[in-house]
Amino acid sequence: MKDTIIQKIIDMYEFDKETALEIYAEFLDAVNRNMTLLHDAIESMNCDEVKRAAHTLKGCAANVQFESMRVVALELETHIYERDKVIFSKYYSDLQELQKGL
Repeated sequence: MKDTIIQKIIDMYEFDKETALEIYAEFLDAVNRNMTLLHDAIESMNCDEVKRAAHTLKGCAANVQFESMRVVALELETHIYERDKVIFSKYYSDLQELQKGL
């Protein structure tokens, strides 16, 4: 997945490989940071923070055309008003699987 994302960054933004690698590293850092925030927000059932972390993950994924992560984060974001920890945890699990592929 890493190579695919890097190539998408190169193609989309017309960056050289070195710049694309830097952007990928920033993307990975943002995903890791927001997944931690999302986990903590779900555990404490802080729905505002769940929404914020999901929204940020959606944007990060969209910026590098990682469509599957963008879609899962969007789905989580749209279910925020259900305030259901089981639903939140299911989407978190799906996001974790995608994160492992990075």
